[in-house]
Amino acid sequence: MKISKSISKKKKYENILIGVFVWSIAVIIYLVPFYYIIINSIKNLKESTVLSLKLPSEIVINNFVVAFIEGDMLRGLMNSVIIVAISVSSIIICSALAAFYIQRSKTKFANFLYYFFVAGIALPISIITTFALLQNIGLLNTLIGASAVYIAIRMPFIIFIYVGFLKTVPRELDEAAIIDGCSQLGIFVRVIIPLLSTVTVTSIIISSQFVWNNFDVILFFIQSYDKFTLPLAIYNFAGMYHTQWNLIFAGSIITVLPVLLIYILGQRYIIAGLTSGAVKG
Repeated sequence: MKISKSISKKKKYENILIGVFVWSIAVIIYLVPFYYIIINSIKNLKESTVLSLKLPSEIVINNFVVAFIEGDMLRGLMNSVIIVAISVSSIIICSALAAFYIQRSKTKFANFLYYFFVAGIALPISIITTFALLQNIGLLNTLIGASAVYIAIRMPFIIFIYVGFLKTVPRELDEAAIIDGCSQLGIFVRVIIPLLSTVTVTSIIISSQFVWNNFDVILFFIQSYDKFTLPLAIYNFAGMYHTQWNLIFAGSIITVLPVLLIYILGQRYIIAGLTSGAVKG
């Protein structure tokens, strides 16, 4: 008995040590890029060009001020806020309505719509087709056009989340509302929307993060510099023969701060929203 107990304790300690080792490696891999960006953002131009992990000989906090002013990041910030506001509000409203129809309707068309949107999660966007479409309808090189592309890209995933959540909402609530004289729109507004608060907050956070961080859409479909968003404003410091790495890293930190703050404040909503539809299939 004593030998078996000692063996089990030894295995337990070994598992703990292995777990600590694995998590330590994971933390190092995760934190090193952040350290790399932060440490190079406070170096002078000469030291930042080396792109090393060494501490700076002098701390240059002014890099953030210079990056914000010379990079015209205020204009980029305004453009980002406008695009995020248009995109996210449209994504939430359209996705919630679509998910309500898909989940509550028993028609083959609703079933087709669901799989159509689910397929949109995996299928990539066609750059040439989208470019030609925006050009033909006069939305190329406009913030509204870029917002429309973001809406089309993100709606399938948000619909998927909403449908998963609505499966957990009993249909008896709809029937009770119909008895009280509610129309389908009345059921959605008075019964369903109040129940969607957690998953809606989750959808707002993850959609905002996606639109804010993404630069491919702006790069492909926005041609005017004055309409660039915050991530693309960083490119002001990158040239063919000269790159100001200290300002690029400082601009990167400025760009990521709003998203990081939103994620920290809404982390519990993200977890609750993504797992809310996991109980019922």
